[in-house]
This record gives sequence, C-alpha cells and structure tokens, in this order.
Amino acid sequence: MDGCGSLRQMDNIKDWIYMVEQLKTADTTPSHMVPITVYLYE
Repeated sequence: MDGCGSLRQMDNIKDWIYMVEQLKTADTTPSHMVPITVYLYE
C-alpha cells in the first residue's frame, strides 16, 4: 500500500479527498487502481 504517499503527491488536499472518494466503489475507481474495499474487507 502507498500509505500517505498519494497525499504527498497532491498540491491541494481537496484533490486528494476527491481521489479517495473515487476509490470507494469499483464503478468510480480508475482502471489502474483497486477500490479501497479490497484492502478493508478482504
């Protein structure tokens, strides 16, 4: 896992929050990533 590395890459924390929100479901997760539920529930 990336830890907070993805947060460090962002210039604006709102962009990071938006990205995290996208990872909540498989429908909104970018194709090169996995939903956060993979890490939380499996």
